[in-house]
This record gives sequence, structure tokens and C-alpha cells, in this order.
Amino acid sequence: MKIKDVEQILNDSGISVKKKFGQNFLLDQNVLEKIVTVLPKENMENVIEIGPGLGFLTNEITKLSKKCVLYEIDDEMVGFLKSKGFLNTTIRNIDVLKINVEEEIKNNFGSASVSLVANLPYYITTPILTKFLTETKQVNKMVVMMQKEVALRICGRPKTKDYNALSVFMQYYTNSKIAINVPPKSFYPAPEVDSSVVLIERKEITNKAVNEDSFNKFVKWIFTQRRKTLMNNISKTQIPKDIVKQILEEKGYNQSVRSEELSVEEIVDLFNDIYIKFNF
Repeated sequence: MKIKDVEQILNDSGISVKKKFGQNFLLDQNVLEKIVTVLPKENMENVIEIGPGLGFLTNEITKLSKKCVLYEIDDEMVGFLKSKGFLNTTIRNIDVLKINVEEEIKNNFGSASVSLVANLPYYITTPILTKFLTETKQVNKMVVMMQKEVALRICGRPKTKDYNALSVFMQYYTNSKIAINVPPKSFYPAPEVDSSVVLIERKEITNKAVNEDSFNKFVKWIFTQRRKTLMNNISKTQIPKDIVKQILEEKGYNQSVRSEELSVEEIVDLFNDIYIKFNF
């Protein structure tokens, strides 16, 4: 697909590109075909796609899927997608961040496992991933196009500049890796940043946080100010600084240790100790 072809489609259909929805259409046919091969064929039977736009990725998904549900917020795009007549496909004209994920999946897929395959709008990548990881366990695999900077954070390792709260959150719930890197020229309009396709697989959590909602808040707290020590960041909660110092010493951490120096497992252990003692 060439840029002039997309412009012709938009002109003929009377569709405008809307920046407020983060619309960047992936044109590179090689990349489109690679995305749907990141997962084994059996994982492509039941698929959710978010923000399908003009349906270029949808076309590849529906070659493999038995059931596909599209979530598209743009009315104009919905009209165009319906005209394409994709088989075994349901189109939902709704903001995916406002849906009841569990209810939607049960209504469309019953109790079957579902994969999420999408070229996500960059400005809502994190909220969407968070929603699908915390609100359902039926979506156990995702292949998602996102801003490369976010992909590096999702896969970031301790003691690196990419390791932050998002890294810990994602690695607590999943095993993730970058599968494909995609340059701006592969899109129309071309974004100002590089992109990556990330394979995200839900994992069995062997070292569980005693309260996952509180754990996710705790992770955000300890990475609030990267230049501050772990002790200072934890002290911003209602836990007295001297108590924080005592807990860190008991676990063998220096007072100057920073959050990015701890692995996900170590952060879970630290959280569990604090939560059990203070139930914050």
C-alpha cells in the first residue's frame, strides 16, 4: 500500500485523519504480515483488535481468525469497515476504555481464550494494556504496535534508564519482548517517533503481591522521582521515615538504594513486608 493509495481511499470515502484519535495507518505490507505471525496460528482464532482504522491489519487478522471483534471509536472509520464486509467480524463503535472487558469477552467469545492484536493509538497504549491485564484473564496474549520508547520501558531491566514503574507493572503480570521495530515511513501520516511491535504473554505469577491494587499504587510511588532514594519515595506515603529505614535495613538494602536497582521480585517482597505490617 502506497501513501497515494491511502489518500485516494480517504478522499473517495470522505474520511478525515483525526489527530485526537492518534490515527497513523500502517502501510507496510511486510510488517502487516509479520505482525500476525508473531503468535502461533492457534492463538489467532479469537482476536480483539483495537483501533482498526481502515482495516489494513484487520485484513491480515481475518485471514486467520474464526472470530474477530473490532473496537473503533471513529464513526467514519466504522462506516468504512462495515463496507469492507470482513467475515466472522463484529464491529463495536465504542471507546474501548469505557467497556466492561469481562462482559464484552463473555458476550463475544464465551469462555474461550482471546488474543489482542492491535496498532494502538500511542497516547492510550498504557491505559489499554493496564485495563486488559487487570480486568480479565481470558486475554493471555497480545501483539501490540506502540511507540518504541514505551516498548523499551515495558521490556526494561533493572539498573537501566528504561526501567520504571511501567516495566515493573508489565513484568509482574507478563513476559514481554520486542518482536519487530518499525520506522516512521511505514505509516501514514508518519509519526515523529519510531515504533515497535511487542509480544506480551500473561504469565503465572509465582511471587504474588498480597494486594495487587495497593501494589500497583506502591510501584508508582517508588518511581515518582527517579533521582530520589527508595527510602525518600516510600516516605511520601503514611509510613514514617524511620520505619522505612528499619525495613530496608532488615532486607539488607543501603539507605541510598534507588527503586531502579531492585528487580520485580525484590519490589514484590518489599511491598509484601510493608503491606503486612502497615496494611496501607
